Amino acid sequence: MYSTKNNEVFMDLYEEIAKLAYEMFEREGRVHGKHLDHWFEAEKIIISRYKVQEVEVEHKQEENSEAVAPKKKKPSVRKAKEATEGEAKTKKPTAKKTETTKKRTKKV
Repeated sequence: MYSTKNNEVFMDLYEEIAKLAYEMFEREGRVHGKHLDHWFEAEKIIISRYKVQEVEVEHKQEENSEAVAPKKKKPSVRKAKEATEGEAKTKKPTAKKTETTKKRTKKV
């Protein structure tokens, strides 16, 4: 159903949230009945940390791809001609006028 990697990530996330929620519980004097408040607050904090890390990783990947990837060249004239010729080949041919069509156009 789920891959092992996803399970590990989920368990790590769960453990981090549980640990932070427990730390909040202890900091507030171990007052019972606020477990959901502690859990949701810990969830917000941990998820925001992951989002910040994700943005940093994406930013580094963009920097690396810009440094590694060569600049794109403009297409050559030859390739442009081939492209326009290809378009011309794909156009539908116009219907030829038959004798009856020519007669009809002359009468009108």
